[in-house]
Amino acid sequence: AMIDAEAVASQQTARAAEFIRRELRQASRTTIEVASPAELRYARVEDANSDGLAFSLAAPELGPPCRLLLDVGDMNADGITNQFLLFQGDRSTVIASGIFASAAPGETAAPPVFSIESSGRVVVEFESHEQSRLGSTVRRTIREEVFPRNP
Repeated sequence: AMIDAEAVASQQTARAAEFIRRELRQASRTTIEVASPAELRYARVEDANSDGLAFSLAAPELGPPCRLLLDVGDMNADGITNQFLLFQGDRSTVIASGIFASAAPGETAAPPVFSIESSGRVVVEFESHEQSRLGSTVRRTIREEVFPRNP
């Protein structure tokens, strides 16, 4: 029972971390902004005009605006909260479930999930919670630091 909960918690954090690394490495550094402590906005560098190149002489070509956020209020109306969501326009994709802000023991307010350091590195901190069949909660905490490679 406990092993199952640990496996699920580990899978959720790994899924979220891998997605965040991949997304933010493809993002344009100049588009990344922390909209709120639980929401990051950005645009990926991609071949937007279908000429085979993601960069023109003037600047990188950008895909549609993206919003990555920790959903605590069921923003995609699927009846589930505490999940990472990616919004592109009206479309939402669930990245991982059972995700919470990483609050230290005794803290009442959750710390920021997303922050940007002065170096331009994007820091994402969160934890996953999974309930075991015996009633205990398994927590996995992760801190991802990503430096977007595109201007």
